[in-house]
Amino acid sequence: MGSKFGSIHIRAEEIVEEISMLQTTLEEIQISKRSPGWISIYSDSLQWGTTFLAAKKLSKDIHFPVMSVEYFDDDVLEIHLLQAGKKITSLIQGAALEGYGLRRKRPQAEKLKEVVSISMNAKELDWVCKELDLWDLCEYLQIQFNLPFRPETIVNELPVHKTPWNSSTSPQPKGKNKEKKYEADFLRPGSLTMAMVTKDQELYTWGSKSYGVLGDDSIKNRNKPAKILDHIVEVAMGSYSAYAINDKGDLIGWGEHSPHGTPTPQKLLLQGVKDIGVKSRDAYFLQNSGKLYSYGRTWNSDDFVLLRDEVRSIHVTAYDAFAISNSGELYGFGKNAYDQLGKITDGKSDCILKNVKIVDSDGYSVHAITDNGDLYVWRNEQGRGLSPELPRKEFEQVVQAVQAHHFVYAVTENGDLYAWGGSGAHISDSYYEERYAPTKLLENVKKIAKTTFRIFVLFQTGELCSFFLDHDQPGEDGYYTMKHASPLYRLGEGNRTIVGDKEAIEWLQKTRFHMKKTDLDFIPESHLEHIRIQDIVTTSSEIYAIDESGIVWVVGTSAFMSMKKPVRVRVQEA
Repeated sequence: MGSKFGSIHIRAEEIVEEISMLQTTLEEIQISKRSPGWISIYSDSLQWGTTFLAAKKLSKDIHFPVMSVEYFDDDVLEIHLLQAGKKITSLIQGAALEGYGLRRKRPQAEKLKEVVSISMNAKELDWVCKELDLWDLCEYLQIQFNLPFRPETIVNELPVHKTPWNSSTSPQPKGKNKEKKYEADFLRPGSLTMAMVTKDQELYTWGSKSYGVLGDDSIKNRNKPAKILDHIVEVAMGSYSAYAINDKGDLIGWGEHSPHGTPTPQKLLLQGVKDIGVKSRDAYFLQNSGKLYSYGRTWNSDDFVLLRDEVRSIHVTAYDAFAISNSGELYGFGKNAYDQLGKITDGKSDCILKNVKIVDSDGYSVHAITDNGDLYVWRNEQGRGLSPELPRKEFEQVVQAVQAHHFVYAVTENGDLYAWGGSGAHISDSYYEERYAPTKLLENVKKIAKTTFRIFVLFQTGELCSFFLDHDQPGEDGYYTMKHASPLYRLGEGNRTIVGDKEAIEWLQKTRFHMKKTDLDFIPESHLEHIRIQDIVTTSSEIYAIDESGIVWVVGTSAFMSMKKPVRVRVQEA
């Protein structure tokens, strides 16, 4: 986790009496006059979400400008300049703003000069907001304001971050720096990180620096790819550790929960590894010999633990770990929090299903595809007070599937995308459920990927689109629209049945069957329309695509229903 702090600063020479009002709401406030022209207020009670409100209240009672500073977990930096209770200008920056419901803002240099007499180059201000990491930006602003945002900070000892305006080189517009050409071979997502291996077997990482998983001793989040290793043929990124295999078959690990426990990649003793997977604090390693080893908290061991022999493949998600034996038997490993792994002993399950080719899970539900294309699904039913489900065949001729919000989306052998499932709710003591039969949505589909609010569809032609997938909930006006209805609802009532208590069904019919039919056509939203896409992957916060030339794109974020303009991932020369 990163730093968290907040502070309030008054543009005044002398302490104002109104500060005393903060003592009734804040614990142990500290008042400082270290910076000329500023009165600073520090308190452990000032954190992200509370500092601005306290500053706004104070600003209404004094005639001096007031500035609030909030920094949260290396994800968000908010600075607001206020006068008479009104915002004058604001800075909001961070790599995960969408996840907090925030929009990026840059301060107006002319307002800073007018209100607090601080002169800043507007172009340089824009540049540092775009180019500097969040912590570096925080240090840069403290130097510009000559103002410590935390009581322990000494401004004169902060590093001076180079910009085109304070270095010996002449200023260059953004985008003119020397860019390194690369051709991505594949991407491997973590929870809040991304790894890219190029055709030249170079490994790049970027994202959250938590627990040392970026592999470069990072103490800050990094939103640009940095080269970590050469000669890499496979990599897996976890929340607490990461692992890679080089072209000699060596296993390399890093992160706080790796065997060495350091953020610097180091070679491990386990040899002959051909595949790796990481979930939570456990990692899984499949050798060429078919032996499956694991390292992590589940096994309470400081060494690699042998789990099974004669394993053909492993499939590790953020929630579950599975192994498929040479004969096609499916086994699970882990805590089995929702009984999704069936009967389990010492972290190892009995055989769950036979003749399995592919398996995946989302934590609550699991699905597997057999060698002949049969799709089996089993779900967590604890929320409804039912016993765990056994694998149940739900479709045929399937090559890929995902589950989202109690619905299943499956791609068939001939490229058709089908969806089915059900969503239900309790109304008082009554329960209802809407069930949809399998319905064909799209054709010529190559791959699908899910995010919080959308299903992304990659067509065989290289085109990319997405559609909204949330439960069938009406909008604020009580009507279904394209924004609020799933594609199954928009495709008509013929494939829907409703089961449940009479009272719940009557309520549903009265309150939810309101449609604006003209708005309900199923038209997926297109992305990167003039670029052919080869593959798509998702992290918990972003969607990435690789185009036919090996360039990586951030297609959008998964935090909001609406999409933003795609951004090309650039690699700068070291």
